[in-house]
Amino acid sequence: MSNIMEYKDRIQNTCLALFILVIPFELIFTPIALTILIISHLIFGSKNERNTSFLMPLPVWLIIILFLLHPAGMLINEELEFSYKRIDTQLLMFFVPLALLLVNLKPKQITIIKKTIILSSVIFCLLAITLLIYNLIVNFEHKGDYNFVQTSMYHFHYPYDVLYINIAYILLLFNKFFNKFKLAISTLFFIIIVLSGVRIGLAMFFLLTVTYTFFNFKRLVNIRSLLILLGLIILGLIMIKNSKYASDKFFDSLEKIGFDTGKYVSEIGEKYHKISLREKLWSSAKQAFSENRNKIIGYGPQGSREVLDRTYKEKNLNQLIGLNSHNQYLTTLLNNGIIGLLILISIISIGFISSLNKKSAQNFLLVFVIAIAFITESMLERQKGVTIFTVILTTVCISNNLNSRIIDGSV
Repeated sequence: MSNIMEYKDRIQNTCLALFILVIPFELIFTPIALTILIISHLIFGSKNERNTSFLMPLPVWLIIILFLLHPAGMLINEELEFSYKRIDTQLLMFFVPLALLLVNLKPKQITIIKKTIILSSVIFCLLAITLLIYNLIVNFEHKGDYNFVQTSMYHFHYPYDVLYINIAYILLLFNKFFNKFKLAISTLFFIIIVLSGVRIGLAMFFLLTVTYTFFNFKRLVNIRSLLILLGLIILGLIMIKNSKYASDKFFDSLEKIGFDTGKYVSEIGEKYHKISLREKLWSSAKQAFSENRNKIIGYGPQGSREVLDRTYKEKNLNQLIGLNSHNQYLTTLLNNGIIGLLILISIISIGFISSLNKKSAQNFLLVFVIAIAFITESMLERQKGVTIFTVILTTVCISNNLNSRIIDGSV
């Protein structure tokens, strides 16, 4: 009997790992893997556990409620036609938490999720570098093109990719997984983040490194660590220097915080990487919200797209047409109104508070990087962002809610 139970558990854990493994890759893989996970649990899962699996943390249910605001918004808002296309990218906000609740995550499953996130990020980074090397060989004559490096690497959308890599970096630093390869994996993550040119992602990487160093000061502050740090800085500068796209972003950011580096930004970069672009997007979003007659429920799912385009035209910002607010808090406020924003903030706030109560720096940082990413990107407008958000927040909240701390693999 015990062998049968072990066999069933192994199948379910394999399906769980498969679901996490495919997250950084093609979008179609995620719903397929999620379906396999649900079916495997319905076939091999324990009925007794299934009956108690839904007694889980409030934030997990709030994520589901946040999704339900989308179809509700179409029903309440008379201007919106009920359309599947308006909620298709948010569907995983409903199914991912339900699937993880159904699986009834235990410390062992949470450990599997952590390990697999690191592994999937490593595979993603290796694939990105492999494709870059391939393109350097095959398309060598184009290596001087402005964004050759960024377009040549395997990627989905770099802000999402870098967020996932930084999440993996947190799990790598604050757990004992892959200890022998920790430096090599960290360097691999650093290379991809620098080459991607995502400024907030690079800033987060350094902040996470500083935070980890603070918690492990006595062990890490030595000559060897300083030499490694110096080597990474030199490596980063070399990569930035050889990528005009990345260097423009780097020098443009330094210019904004007071350094005289604007002269090093190319003409293309001056137009393409302006931080002030987001200021225009955010001010337009605020204006669009102020003009909304129903601020409680918002414009409905993806309703911000139409109203923002109208606002851009009114402000003679036609070059912004088609862009969302690039701020998830503003996008949620527009789409789901004050109710939606309060729910989103509640999910994140409870994640912070429960992590502090559990004294889990790891979980706190996982919520933190997502909360910061939401400032510069409307992450929940795409399936990839929805998947990352729901998997991480659900796992963090369930982990914090467990009666005993997860000792297996944690520092």
